[in-house]
Amino acid sequence: MNILTRNIVLLLILFATATSCLKDDSITKENINISVDQYLSALKSDKAPFTYGIPLFEIEDIPELLLYARDVQWISNYPMNPLSSYRKESVEVGFVVLWTIESIRLDVDYPSLAPYVFEKGKFETGDYHDSEISLFKVAELYENWWEKNKNKTATELQTNSPFEGTNLSW
Repeated sequence: MNILTRNIVLLLILFATATSCLKDDSITKENINISVDQYLSALKSDKAPFTYGIPLFEIEDIPELLLYARDVQWISNYPMNPLSSYRKESVEVGFVVLWTIESIRLDVDYPSLAPYVFEKGKFETGDYHDSEISLFKVAELYENWWEKNKNKTATELQTNSPFEGTNLSW
């Protein structure tokens, strides 16, 4: 293969790779308009496919979601950030719920690569397996955060993290 042909092939591969990562607005989320109850039923059934990730909830949905923040049922079928290569076989429903609340708070599709909480710095060093934080500790932080911030605007919620003053991170 000559240099020109090789460069054209490489350019086409690069173009295909770059454009495959673009958001396709014509694709609609199958779960975009589901209620909190439907979302929790799907999570707890551990059978629903979460192809399109976290549903789009509003700040007004946080109190209802918090009712499930301490749910210790283990599930293996849950929303994941498509950019993440880290996936545990199972996770507690409460962590997925809190991760969902974090996506509402930050107004993003995915608040992190995965619905797991670690001590800051542990994930980067690969020392995260022994540093996972208990669901009850994280739930308490979110419950206290909501109690203090429930009357704030969306912009104010973005700047008031439930993890403020801790060494925790999603």
